[in-house]
Amino acid sequence: NSSISKATLSGIIANNSHVQIENCTFSEIKQHAVEANTNCSVTVQSCKISNSNIALISNKNAQIFAQNISLRNCAYNFIAYGSRAYTPLSTVSVQRFESVAESNMSVIEQGSLLILNTDTTKGTIKNYLKYYTDLNK
Repeated sequence: NSSISKATLSGIIANNSHVQIENCTFSEIKQHAVEANTNCSVTVQSCKISNSNIALISNKNAQIFAQNISLRNCAYNFIAYGSRAYTPLSTVSVQRFESVAESNMSVIEQGSLLILNTDTTKGTIKNYLKYYTDLNK
């Protein structure tokens, strides 16, 4: 049970580890509320994320498993991307979530996966970093 708010960069960044986040609230996070980075596994359970740029982001052969999460006014709900040297790139898997926003945007790079409940979406974006930079100009 924790709360992270008004972070100028990210809420939680995990690298090369296994992390479990439960019953937390993230609000007004400038970059990512939760980031799984480089061979990492992160479980996010019963959390609320609001007024943040990116709710959950997984990259470089990392996985995020989320369950019972509430997203409100996030520019991007889920992003999965990586480096071409990694196969598979990354995965965001979400079971039971609620999202309230003008846009429920998710970005998945080729080779990465987004799994929402039982629906799997394979990435179509060829270069996430260029795509994201162009989108936010």
